[in-house]
Amino acid sequence: KLIIEIKTHNTTAKTQAAAAEVIKCVKAKKVEAQVAFIAFDYGTCQYIANQKYPVQYLGGDKAPSNLSAGISIDYQLDKLKANPAWIKQAHDKGLEVNGWTINTSDEIGWFNLQDADYITTDIPDIALKYYEYYQMNR
Repeated sequence: KLIIEIKTHNTTAKTQAAAAEVIKCVKAKKVEAQVAFIAFDYGTCQYIANQKYPVQYLGGDKAPSNLSAGISIDYQLDKLKANPAWIKQAHDKGLEVNGWTINTSDEIGWFNLQDADYITTDIPDIALKYYEYYQMNR
């Protein structure tokens, strides 16, 4: 999937307008099933979820129980390590979990052990090997 980050503007209204323009482009290219969105602005995540697109909130300041329907989490490693129960809470709520930016073997291992759904990494070839090893040895 192509992950599209909607950058935060100086107001939520402007950020949501940017999201609306991007969604219009996605529809025009007929690639709706091939994209997912991420954003730091929570109101924009709500807007995208209401448009029925997959979206992950990047802010790291909300427990999964406080997220609106259709909004998954994409939090920095330190936020998830400080709140490891959030991963299970998110999964129990049917949400996906991504962590960023995961670049060391310890970080990759920790995310595998937590059964997170995705990681954002600068070393995908190495992360994939860790993931395959983890899956083989569960």
